[in-house]
Amino acid sequence: MTAQPERVRPPGGETPFTPERLIGDPLYGEALRQAALHMVAIHDAAPRIVRYTASLRKWLLTQAILTLHFERLTDPSRPELTTARLVDFIAGNNVASKNTAAAHLAEMRNYRLLLDAQPGGDRRIRPLILSDLAEGLIRQWFDGHLSSLDRLDEGTRLAQSQTEPTLMHHALPRAMRRLIADPAWCDPPESVASFVSTAATSCTTWWHGCRRMSCPISGFGSDR
Repeated sequence: MTAQPERVRPPGGETPFTPERLIGDPLYGEALRQAALHMVAIHDAAPRIVRYTASLRKWLLTQAILTLHFERLTDPSRPELTTARLVDFIAGNNVASKNTAAAHLAEMRNYRLLLDAQPGGDRRIRPLILSDLAEGLIRQWFDGHLSSLDRLDEGTRLAQSQTEPTLMHHALPRAMRRLIADPAWCDPPESVASFVSTAATSCTTWWHGCRRMSCPISGFGSDR
């Protein structure tokens, strides 16, 4: 029987949120493998929808849409999600061009991942809401990552999310605004950008993560 790596708790028992602590944790590889398996399963279940997060740019655009939607959901005093507001937000944070942002939102609308909150009016200022299908998928993504983090420190993040489903509505926008404001995410080095800009980025990353951890997926093992 293979011995399990010993969990190393940070001094004082605080949660290891820093990248250095996460990477240095002896269970980091296993947690990464768990997350990769979860992401591959979501992709296999809904490949057409998951392509909206296929590249880093698409992932950031989709996360920006979720951020604006959830911020409005938790605070009705905030502006509603509209095409015009998304375009301004994306352009203001150098995530993508205005045309790219508008086209991405329109495609999500066509596949009914986004729905009109009310009919009629100018499409640029017509309020939009997330469909139940889209929210169900993002919840799978969110809870899957919480489960992987729990593996590192025996935390209760997943249990809290399942007990309080609105936790995602508050947590995701806070995390995404920090990432979108980080130039390393929106404008990565060329060596990274050439990889994360492709449509196969997410699948390749997940598969590679599992492969590195000797986890066979669809017939592929660590020896291929």
